[in-house]
Amino acid sequence: MRGCAAVRALGEVVMVDRGLVAASASIVGATAFGAFVSVRENIPGEPLGLRLPGRVPVHVRLGLGSGLSAPWPMPVAAVVAAFRSGPGQTWPGRACAAIGAMVLAGTMVEPVTWGRRSGAPLVGVSVALNLISGGALVRAGRRAAASRRSRRRVPGEVRYSPEKFLRLRSHLQRPRSTQRQGAPLRRR
Repeated sequence: MRGCAAVRALGEVVMVDRGLVAASASIVGATAFGAFVSVRENIPGEPLGLRLPGRVPVHVRLGLGSGLSAPWPMPVAAVVAAFRSGPGQTWPGRACAAIGAMVLAGTMVEPVTWGRRSGAPLVGVSVALNLISGGALVRAGRRAAASRRSRRRVPGEVRYSPEKFLRLRSHLQRPRSTQRQGAPLRRR
């Protein structure tokens, strides 16, 4: 299977999607970097201008996120889903695509994204990392779900359902001549 790698876990070999694992790892990195920058620069989460009371480090530890990082359960869920991806399963790809879309939406509704809070250079880097990693997770999740839904055909491969195979076989067993039997062949 293209894009899959074997991972040995608890004595058994499990196939995982490498693209999905890489994209979920990028979300973890972007979230960790965003949490570091938001604690350092004191940038609380203010989606749509609404602010929770309390300090930024407390928000990050409680899993509420900050102005530059997603809540920590989201990247954890993305990594768990990516490592649970296997042949024939569509839910890990769909879950990762949904998490990536939520990261993108959460980044877009923060005032710090639009330059209304801190102007430190690390803030801009963190916003860019969130947008890039969220987009990568959406793309990898959609690709993984689509490739599991319909297996890609190999050139030259013919796949038939049993009914279609029986119809084709009975069609091939019919006589090919459309002339009546016993009729002489015409020559020109």
